[in-house]
Amino acid sequence: MNHVDAIVAYLTGPNSSSAIDIDTAISNLEALAVVLRSDAERDPLGRSDLPSHLARLLQTSKDEALVLQAGRVAANLVVDHDDNRTRLVEAGYVAAAVDTLSRSAGWDLTAVRAVSASLLNLVVDGHEPTRAALVEVGALDKVVHVTNRLRSASSAGLEGEAVTSWTIVKWLWTVMEAAVDERPTELDRLAALVEPLGLDVLPGAAGGEDMDELAELDVAALSSCARVLERVCLNALTPSAVPGARPHPIDTMLSFVEGRSVCETRARENEDEDGVKAAEAARVAVRHAVVELLSEHRVDRLEARILGWIGSASDYATAATAMLIFGNWVRDDASAQQALPALLPRLQPWLDPATPVLAQHALVGLLRNLAIPPPNKAVLGRAGVIEALAAMEVWGERTDITGSVQGGAVGVVKNLCFSSPDNAMRFIGSASAVAQIRALIKRTDDPAIRFEATRVLVNAARSAAASPTAAAAWATLTQDWVLDALCGLIRAGKEHVVLVGEGVAALALLATFGKAKQRVADELVLLHADGPAVDVLVPLLQDGSSQQIRANIETLVGALKGTEAESAFARARGG
Repeated sequence: MNHVDAIVAYLTGPNSSSAIDIDTAISNLEALAVVLRSDAERDPLGRSDLPSHLARLLQTSKDEALVLQAGRVAANLVVDHDDNRTRLVEAGYVAAAVDTLSRSAGWDLTAVRAVSASLLNLVVDGHEPTRAALVEVGALDKVVHVTNRLRSASSAGLEGEAVTSWTIVKWLWTVMEAAVDERPTELDRLAALVEPLGLDVLPGAAGGEDMDELAELDVAALSSCARVLERVCLNALTPSAVPGARPHPIDTMLSFVEGRSVCETRARENEDEDGVKAAEAARVAVRHAVVELLSEHRVDRLEARILGWIGSASDYATAATAMLIFGNWVRDDASAQQALPALLPRLQPWLDPATPVLAQHALVGLLRNLAIPPPNKAVLGRAGVIEALAAMEVWGERTDITGSVQGGAVGVVKNLCFSSPDNAMRFIGSASAVAQIRALIKRTDDPAIRFEATRVLVNAARSAAASPTAAAAWATLTQDWVLDALCGLIRAGKEHVVLVGEGVAALALLATFGKAKQRVADELVLLHADGPAVDVLVPLLQDGSSQQIRANIETLVGALKGTEAESAFARARGG
């Protein structure tokens, strides 16, 4: 009788003429595990009924020794063998293994280790059928409780050898990374997933090399845990999982972001660069998860705590996290006005050229939203935000590789100049800001950034016209490069009609108040590769364009009397 036949005989039961006892079954499984160390044996054994027998053994057996050997056989069967992985999945092994782990409390750790190793070997090379099976059986919610129990008991010195427990925990978190699904996140799931962040305690009895190894295992498990948490928080939340007034898993996440884990501390003490990087990556993932959780849900009781992060000048990443959160919370005029008094003194120190790019990205995103309400425009203008952004050179060539910073900063000054004569004059009066915007419009290959930067000029011109000191602005705003950029908006109107009205309105102001009638007319008829700007405007007077756009064009035509541009309009209209 060969080893597989022996397993069949055991599974057939005591009434079979070929029945064997459990000890014989265990010894045959043990022999099979050794045989399967050979690459040559895996394919023929995988093609046999062995996969289904292994699944059935886990489904029916409560004997730890039998489970141990079945797990070893399964783990060796699938090493570097996708076909055998698929065969085990199709036999129902994944569900059986997950259920076995769920009932393993109090078992010897060697049996738990063997079953965990088999799942690890199934997922380690990104085997898609295994991932799908893990999702189908809800493995994430089942396995996380196993890891939390092992970690908690081992930390308290209650369950076996600590290194073995921590190894299993590390493996199972790797399995859970493959088991993340897209269903709405419930409170119980969130609470279980954040538990490792709050239970960051290594066994006090361990020491020396054991402690170093435990720290390495712990930081690896925490890294996987954080990645899982980040992905789960991208999903929708069920009502019970929404952060609110009561204690919530988000509190543990915030504490993790604020603190330093035991394993990270030990990695730094031992100058373990890989361990430090893994711990930092875990904190980054949890930061992302926090931003996702709070992006749609403003929690009053957490505001002061998160606001305090922005004052942590030595921790720019945590400060950036807080800015991103407040950027999501500030979504209307009322919330922006309410938030500004507390935020502004904390944001001003970050308006510095030395601020890292990560923090700059969050900073300009938040300032862009804060700059929308009219009362906020005045406060931010008086606080010197435009001048500070210019000093940071956020529109300069250095930020070309960080489009989010460059584009966000353009949005800040565009919003500040909209319907704000004082801010328009501040912008125009900043030679550095104007020079950077000019260079950006000329340099950028990104049409969106070029158009937004040109809209800064539109808002500046429209607002400056209402300023008692507007005369000082026209010398800057009627320069050829400004007129060319505004005509560029009009030429782009072939695809973005909304830009036409803005470009036309600004040109009409410059022709009228800036005394640049002739130069505006010259720019409109100037031939470009995509034709002169005037060719875009004439059809808009004759089709179903909005009344506002047609009125703006008529105003511009009226301001260009006696020029070639007026004649071009007349010829095109048949006049």
